[in-house]
Amino acid sequence: MAGEVISHTSVGACVAVVVLAGSIAAQSGTNYATYLGGPAHVSFASSAATITVANASRVKSKWKDSTLGKFNASPSVYNGTIYIGSENGDFYAINASTGKVKWTKKLTIDDCSNSGIVSTATVAKDPVTGVLTAYLGAADHYFYAVNAATGSTIWKTLIGGTSDPYYNYSSPTLANGYIYYGVATACDYAGDDGEIALNQHTGAITGQYYTSGSPTVLGASIYTAAAVAPDGSVFVTTGDDNGTTGTDATAIIKLAEGNLTRLGGYQIPGLYGENSDFNASPALFSDGGVAMVGACNKNGVFYALAQSDPSTPVWTDTLGIPPPSNSLAFCGGAAVYNGSDLFVGADAPAAGDPPGSEYELTPSGGQVWETALSTGPVVGDPSLDGSGVLAVPTYTSHGQSAVYLMEASNGAILHTITYDGPIFAQPVFADDELIVAGPTLQAYVP
Repeated sequence: MAGEVISHTSVGACVAVVVLAGSIAAQSGTNYATYLGGPAHVSFASSAATITVANASRVKSKWKDSTLGKFNASPSVYNGTIYIGSENGDFYAINASTGKVKWTKKLTIDDCSNSGIVSTATVAKDPVTGVLTAYLGAADHYFYAVNAATGSTIWKTLIGGTSDPYYNYSSPTLANGYIYYGVATACDYAGDDGEIALNQHTGAITGQYYTSGSPTVLGASIYTAAAVAPDGSVFVTTGDDNGTTGTDATAIIKLAEGNLTRLGGYQIPGLYGENSDFNASPALFSDGGVAMVGACNKNGVFYALAQSDPSTPVWTDTLGIPPPSNSLAFCGGAAVYNGSDLFVGADAPAAGDPPGSEYELTPSGGQVWETALSTGPVVGDPSLDGSGVLAVPTYTSHGQSAVYLMEASNGAILHTITYDGPIFAQPVFADDELIVAGPTLQAYVP
């Protein structure tokens, strides 16, 4: 990413459900309480069935709020309340049925690009006290645990450092009493970047992985959210080299639960100096009973590795093309997994094609269908509901973007919701609504 920061006009790097058994599952019912639906990052709201293939063409706005700033963080929904941070730096609890703000937590912005909150919150009960808590990275360098009912701070932990290049891009992943969070820098700076593990109850640091191998050597940022396997193994995707050498840049890395000891990984060859980040968080899936992890790189290639031995890809699939210099058109969203197939968004498959595309892939990498999208690349994260409707966001810095509602079985576009601005956040199926964060915060119903 080489210093790209999410702002009102640019996107940096970048989260229910069918979850591979073992790690904590996403919330039941129509909650969608964490980024990408749960630790496995399947982005599949299996219990949400209000918006269907039959009625998707008729969805309409239920409520809309344009007063809270713009959004690059995705909405998290728990028992009728949306929790979301804004580009203005503040964090909100919002009634999901009416769009009315319940409370606001005022937080400061302190980073080199003056960007606000991009971290998507996780809402979960404290494992010791049982207090419902929202966990998020703010734009003031701190990671917060706040009371979900009031917004009051329970604890906060410094991430990286207080100098303004440090920026909390990542979204938290909670599993087995730990919080996993990426450490990143912006504005073309490099730092002691990597992944940090926190005790969910206290916020104390339990382990740290440095992409350079050392806290005294500059390394590649982690902008994305970690995925956690049933055995507790942690998988992260890393950013570019930030002008450094000999680091775990542009790689998929396996780490140990809690202490984040490096267990293995795969680094894409030939990408040093190419600003070819993994902006996509890893997703876990199964290929014929083999536990897999996969993500799309900015070079347009999806890499699939065996969780047991992530030293080399089992398969790869080229879905997009490398972006031109300083372009925001790249393959950047996490894959959706419904228990049988993957759904992946990308940029143009080839020069001269429409700017975006969405694919269905088999777990072994075969392409089932590909649909061209005219309003921009899929830089953010698609999601899927239990009725077989995909919500696919597109990102265009200048001009009109959209959220496409698509039929998962064949890629047909059922409805197009247009916006005068980019959509980076994941559209969320929850509480009988489709909730979309972007230039506005808006809820849709059939």
